[in-house]
Amino acid sequence: MKVERYNLFLDFEDNNFKGKEIIEVETEGNIELDSLVKINSIYTGDNSPLKYEVINDKVLIYTGNFKGKIFIEFEGKVSTNSLVGIYRSKDIITTQFEPNFANRLFPCVDNPEYKAKFSLKVSVNRGLQVISNMPTEKIEEKNGKLIYHFKETPPMSTYLLFLGIGEFEEIQKDKVIVATTKGKIYKARFALESALKILKYYENYFNMPYELPKLHLIAVPDTSVGAMENWGAITFRESSLLVGETSSLENRKDVLLTIAHEIAHQWFGNLVTLKWWDDLWLNESFATFLELKCNSKLFPALNKLGDFINEYTYASMFEDSLTTTHKIKAEIKTPVEINEAFDQISYGKGASILRMIEAYIGEDNFRNGIVNYLNKYRYSNATAKDFFASLNADILEDWISKPSYPVIFVKVEGNKIILKQKRFALLHNVEDLTYKVPITIEVNNKLITKLLENKEDIIVFDEEVKKLKLNLNRTGFYRVHYNDLNYVAYLNDIEIAGLINDYYNFYIAGIVSLQEFISLINKYKNYKGLNTSEMISSILSYLYKINPLKYKQIAEDYIRAQLIIWKNYSNEEERSLYYRLMRRLSFIDENFSLALSELFPYYDQIESELKSVAVISYATVTSNVKTLIEKYKYYSFDEDKEIFLNGISAIRDPVSLKEIFMSLDTFKYQHLISLIIWLSNNPYIRKEYYSIFLSHFKEFKDFAINITGGIWGLGMLIRRIFPMLSLINKNEILDLLKEIEDKDLKRSIDYAKEIIQILENLS
Repeated sequence: MKVERYNLFLDFEDNNFKGKEIIEVETEGNIELDSLVKINSIYTGDNSPLKYEVINDKVLIYTGNFKGKIFIEFEGKVSTNSLVGIYRSKDIITTQFEPNFANRLFPCVDNPEYKAKFSLKVSVNRGLQVISNMPTEKIEEKNGKLIYHFKETPPMSTYLLFLGIGEFEEIQKDKVIVATTKGKIYKARFALESALKILKYYENYFNMPYELPKLHLIAVPDTSVGAMENWGAITFRESSLLVGETSSLENRKDVLLTIAHEIAHQWFGNLVTLKWWDDLWLNESFATFLELKCNSKLFPALNKLGDFINEYTYASMFEDSLTTTHKIKAEIKTPVEINEAFDQISYGKGASILRMIEAYIGEDNFRNGIVNYLNKYRYSNATAKDFFASLNADILEDWISKPSYPVIFVKVEGNKIILKQKRFALLHNVEDLTYKVPITIEVNNKLITKLLENKEDIIVFDEEVKKLKLNLNRTGFYRVHYNDLNYVAYLNDIEIAGLINDYYNFYIAGIVSLQEFISLINKYKNYKGLNTSEMISSILSYLYKINPLKYKQIAEDYIRAQLIIWKNYSNEEERSLYYRLMRRLSFIDENFSLALSELFPYYDQIESELKSVAVISYATVTSNVKTLIEKYKYYSFDEDKEIFLNGISAIRDPVSLKEIFMSLDTFKYQHLISLIIWLSNNPYIRKEYYSIFLSHFKEFKDFAINITGGIWGLGMLIRRIFPMLSLINKNEILDLLKEIEDKDLKRSIDYAKEIIQILENLS
């Protein structure tokens, strides 16, 4: 079956809509459409009715061989308790169709391979504006309503269609438009100027212009995702788009990263689209990798490489160390599997592997392969094999088709280095694999590169090996275990952070002891490095949340020492780190937070980086949930709301939990999801939260499923909350997982069980 075009007319009245649709289609058999709207009639161009049958979320139209136009009349509702499909987000109506939710607006073939052109007309009440993928062709008035006619889109997948209805404010420069709800446009200038630079960068990098007449960036009050790359009409969480000159560096960097990621999708994902969701990495890995390249080039003062390795490489390596991991090219069949594929493997691991391959084959060869791929498959669909052929890099296919990654064991014997590879797993219960590993080594100040394809290899030198390091700049997706750390030298800041991360995971896996790990940390206690300090302080803060008694002293000692080192910061990155260290110590040490809590009444006067410190300190000292919730409600921008949300999750008095749960309807849906997860990370209230969460589990379960559009929402709770709560009563949590047992949730349940075992070992 081939769909040429969808011609859609939608008439909205409050949260209801009626639709008329003309589908231009060619088929050799009956037509099957995806639909969750009410079908009123289906007929041909001569008004002849067509027999059809609605079966669950499918509409089977008995056409036989057919070429022509199918007419469908339907009606539906705008959701008020979900953040997918077509839904109401405060004062606007918006859409989130990826991966398979377009069927909640209109009957369609909701499959990325079935690209089609879209002609859209939307009828709304006066005073409302409509935004879609393409510019408005004309606006006519009829029967007291406004009808927006949009220019036809190029061929694209259904998940990229966008519709926004409401009262918007906009600013524009060249092709780029930023749209917000009323009263918020004054914080859009940074996003506008950044997007213009980023768009130009990609046009040069891809040697190909942006194809559409305009590019909207739309701030949505409530959304289940950080952003969505709808072609020509990208949606964002407000905090990922709207920042001002006084916003923190963390917030501004988040905006730059998110915009760069989503604009990269306009080529990778929109112009050239995956055939099926098993190649999701073709979209997400590339957008993640390209956001690094783009921001590193345009904003060189930012620590983008360090952030990338920390947030993507190491996070994905952790997940890839579990038995529940999957190949980058996943095997996807069901809607649950589609939604579960949007994970660290598809984003972080895929992007990290691309960085490794680029370093291996060279930047020019890599870029030429990308350009050839985009030119060959523009306006159509492609697969992983298509990309492999364009890039001509055999080892990429090896990494895409295997789960996990190796640890390289390094042993020095005189003038020899013995290298052994073994698949790394945190719990040692996986099938071993052999990888094609591009090894980089510096030995006695000399650089060596080698492709390690076997289990073991020996490198012989003309001189005795005195000093060495592996995995320069942490380009390779592997861990390194040295038989003797005394040989290790020449490490830069990124490499020290990598060494710490490797040995932290070796501690989790039982390869090194806690004392060995702490000894390594103490070696760098007074070392001044952005990435090293971030790595160690974040690890110790996490361990503290698992067991405060066991890890408090080492965490407190390290962060205090680092605060002295970074007190005289010299740039924005250093200042941002300094205040992150303060924030972490504020949660750990109530005495430290006591004086800082006095800054809370001056929230509007203090510098942006200090605001979160003041709020966390106030929360840990007072547990004054009532005031924190009032502040959350008072501020209109998510930038502030999220600071107070963090404060609410950091309270120490368990009695205050009741007040939080009496005020749940205060929070945006996206914030409520975060809050119920963050509360489980707080060791001071975990025991009481455990009881509350289990007693309200059905409500939380229903909420998560409604918000995310399916049972994978429950899977998210199982992954993010159950392991931490197991620290209170492991057996009861495991029993609950047995009760939930569902084939569609198997991966999430197995993941939770594995993390539970890891946390038990760490605690």
